[in-house]
Amino acid sequence: MSWLCQCALIGAVGLAVFVPLKFLPALSALGSVPGMLPSAIVAVVTAVVFHRRQRNGTGVTLTGDRIAGLLLLTWVAVALGLVGTEYPAGGLVRAVYYAAGSAPYFLLCLWRPGTSELRRLGSAVAGVGALLGGLTCVEYLAGANPLSEHVFAASNPLYFQFVQHGQFAGRMLATIGHPVILGSILVLLFPMVVWRVTISKTALHRLLWLLATMAAAIGVLLTFSRGAWVALLVCLVALAPSARKSRLILVCAATAVVAVVLLVRLSPSVAATVELRDPVREYLLNFGKHERIRAYGQVGQLMLHDPLLGIGFGQYRFASHAMGNSLETPDNMYLMWLAETGILGLVAGVAVLAVIIRELGQGARDMLPIAIRAGVIAFAVNMLIADLLYVSELRLLFWTCVGIGLAAARQTRALDTPGDRP
Repeated sequence: MSWLCQCALIGAVGLAVFVPLKFLPALSALGSVPGMLPSAIVAVVTAVVFHRRQRNGTGVTLTGDRIAGLLLLTWVAVALGLVGTEYPAGGLVRAVYYAAGSAPYFLLCLWRPGTSELRRLGSAVAGVGALLGGLTCVEYLAGANPLSEHVFAASNPLYFQFVQHGQFAGRMLATIGHPVILGSILVLLFPMVVWRVTISKTALHRLLWLLATMAAAIGVLLTFSRGAWVALLVCLVALAPSARKSRLILVCAATAVVAVVLLVRLSPSVAATVELRDPVREYLLNFGKHERIRAYGQVGQLMLHDPLLGIGFGQYRFASHAMGNSLETPDNMYLMWLAETGILGLVAGVAVLAVIIRELGQGARDMLPIAIRAGVIAFAVNMLIADLLYVSELRLLFWTCVGIGLAAARQTRALDTPGDRP
């Protein structure tokens, strides 16, 4: 069962990150089904593990699991909010699909991997971040993305529908197809790459992972996602207290900062794109005219419909079009929760994040949950500029990282509690 769980998690994460299933023209006849495959794999394996646990009389209860309880509250609020909406069936299907994205967390709760298995999973996920950062750097050096000709092309209706009005000139896409999502993945996985440096046993391995850290940081820069830039800084700040445990964290942070600064100073194209992405000029000087700012005001109007339960899960795009706004999202996860699930949904979502961050911090003796905690904090900040948990790849990665981190933190606490020691 252990190898089944490991293969399911690692395989699903690799498939979601490195194979743009939802954009492949050859699979267009299947609609949105290919994009659901990675989450479906984990959900099926979770069901299998649960069945085997029940059949063998070794079932794991989630009673007392605050995260599971808050998730249940969230989805109850979602179901109630769909009552009386214009498209309740579509919203319900979407809610079930999004709920399945948390399957990695429940799989790890049922499986209860040991220390060596958690390190193997953590190393695999860190490897995904390292490889994705490397691919982003290679794309910059080559000056082209091989997927741009057929997959990430305006002529591909699957891709064009996804990016809509996105302007990505000079911004790297790697295997993801969207710079904001790419930057968000790299920020979430960056601290896990740093963690891998700290546990490396040989100088060669440390050097290779240090280079991977540099590649991930440069990759964040090359997405030119301002939210990802801020999130990476937040991530470094969140990791700073852990430098007392390992000075290699300071080395990683210094390497990342120096690499980014040198690239901006030495590359005219990067410097020009950084200047072009000036948020002061784009937002502050054009306040009230920018579509994203107008969308924020639209959320306030939609809130009047039902402040407690919102307009209904999956209903924002329909309400937006009815109000004459072409954007199907406010590009803010918290505002999207507020609009679609109301105050109850927003409070539940924020509470889930707060409990996750708190529990990860309680495993402070182990560097793995500390690193994942830094990534989750940065991810929570990054959600201010995009509804990231509505993206299938990010949802799967988020819950995989959270599941690994909480499993490691709970294991550490169990070993520190005399009555719980085996």
